[in-house]
Amino acid sequence: MCSAGPLAHFRIGTKSGPPGEATMSEPSYYVHIGMHKSASTYIQSNIFDGLAKAKRILYADPYMLLGVREINDEPIISRINKVRVSPYYSLRGQFKADVHKGILEIIEKNAITSGKVVISNEYFVGAQEHNFFLDVNAVLAIKEVFETPKILLVIRRQDEFLESWYANSIRGGRWEPVHQALNYYDNKFGDWKSSYRLNIDVKDIDYYQYVRHLEELFGADNVTVLPFELLKDDPPMFNNALLVYLGEEGAACGTKHVNVKFPYVTLALTRYINRFINNGMNPLPILPQRPLNIFLRRYAMREYHERPAWIRRLMWLNNNVSYVNALYPVGKLIPLKRTFLNDRMRSKIMEIHDESNRKLDEHRNLGLRRYGYYR
Repeated sequence: MCSAGPLAHFRIGTKSGPPGEATMSEPSYYVHIGMHKSASTYIQSNIFDGLAKAKRILYADPYMLLGVREINDEPIISRINKVRVSPYYSLRGQFKADVHKGILEIIEKNAITSGKVVISNEYFVGAQEHNFFLDVNAVLAIKEVFETPKILLVIRRQDEFLESWYANSIRGGRWEPVHQALNYYDNKFGDWKSSYRLNIDVKDIDYYQYVRHLEELFGADNVTVLPFELLKDDPPMFNNALLVYLGEEGAACGTKHVNVKFPYVTLALTRYINRFINNGMNPLPILPQRPLNIFLRRYAMREYHERPAWIRRLMWLNNNVSYVNALYPVGKLIPLKRTFLNDRMRSKIMEIHDESNRKLDEHRNLGLRRYGYYR
């Protein structure tokens, strides 16, 4: 159980009080948009999943096997997933009406009396192929379909975020050296390049500007911002801030660590092997990507609820059979304490964002200075 404590103590980064009561004709929407590598899986597994199973919120995540299984199988859940990947102007009219109707039917069918609907997808801030924040369509789509939802954004110190992002990119099959991924040449960070090669514009990870953009779209009172570092510093306090955001103070929640951190040696070896994987991006594709890809590709384009149950289980197994998982024990045997970003890179990254992070802290009172966001 997470103790509630004084509510004001936990309203970190939030400009609003407790959300208003919903009616069955008008659900209350809560949209968690990321950031990437900033506790998304932790929040989904420890907060949203338990509240969904207790029927206190409507939350569905069929791919992570979270929430209520019967709700995950509802066709409307797949429709909601299309919000992120559809042009926002195409979601007006019938699509929007169908989504709201389907959600109301699920709420009534499952007796979710709060009327609260939680949608969580870190790709709402954009995809790495689009330099994250360039993909502005996603938040415009949220605005189009859900109008004035309560937005949750978890930020992470830029240098730590980029370290974790790069490591995760290696796990996903990328092999580009870190200086190329960060466009770091001659001790300077360059612009993002439209290329199939992994790269990012470090300068664009400007949380202050992004938060202001969210406030302009949804209203300052509807935007909650939390620092990822609060989770590492005080997990119960982080959890309670999330419960206050949802208006579910005092609800039971966990603090279980979810994602496994892969050792440096494992990732370094995997990055070398990734050069030879047949994934359509490498010059020497001599290694198979995953054993069952050819068989399963006929199901990959089907909506989740249209896939047979045994195919779902097989796809999950196939996704977990990877070179990086096979090399995990090697990294544990060689505990080399290293990072991909060196000290000079880290210092320059934080210098770039020093003033912007300061402005965000002054604007939102997040306590960012003690976590090293600015000097």
